[in-house]
Amino acid sequence: MEVCFNEAIAKLLEENRPYLELKRRGRPEEVVDVIALCVFQTVKLCTRCY
Repeated sequence: MEVCFNEAIAKLLEENRPYLELKRRGRPEEVVDVIALCVFQTVKLCTRCY
């Protein structure tokens, strides 16, 4: 039984993340701001710059 990568991801999201409204993973351009914010907050904590 061969399953393509996209089908496997879709099944995983359907079973383990039923609350996702878009029923797909985020695209890089959709999540880049969140990642940048997390990195910025971590750097602030490490360097104690405010």
